[in-house]
Amino acid sequence: MGVNDDVRVENLEHKEQVGVRKKRENPLIVCSRTTNLLGEFEAANCRDEASDPDHQEAKHWIPPTQGVFKLNSDAATASTTTGLGIVVRDHIGDVLMVATRRFDVDMQARVAEVKAIRFGINYAYDAGFRTIKVKTYCQSIVKLLKAQGRERTYIQVIVDDILAKVGLFNAISFQFVRRTCNREAIS
Repeated sequence: MGVNDDVRVENLEHKEQVGVRKKRENPLIVCSRTTNLLGEFEAANCRDEASDPDHQEAKHWIPPTQGVFKLNSDAATASTTTGLGIVVRDHIGDVLMVATRRFDVDMQARVAEVKAIRFGINYAYDAGFRTIKVKTYCQSIVKLLKAQGRERTYIQVIVDDILAKVGLFNAISFQFVRRTCNREAIS
């Protein structure tokens, strides 16, 4: 059984549990579960061997400075479903915003990751956040966002769309973080 099968089974089990209970769950709990499942799949599919000198070496989540908001994004695909998730926290670590989005289409992991970032910055902007640090687990996307390379792919089109929105923010930065230092942020 491959990684895709594991994720699909976990998602089906969760759907059955929700169906049996027939009650609405707390959106923060659902988002946390979703983000964790998405993260497991993404970890297996979006790894870069090269090291980035800008990545965070911390073993735990580090809050942003006061007045800056940390936006963690994540995405994953399973079978014919793709999910995006974001969490925005303040300098204390309090969750200020959580959002998820589901697509009933199969996407490549990197496409889903870059769409999660775009989804996150759009939501953050609409919610009034103007100074954000965007954290993601996909190092290759961060390199594109920092203009350390270009691709002739659909991913670059989305990256260009994100970069066109950068001017709307007072300050915005993009950073690769290892999944291990971000577990607390999405749990």
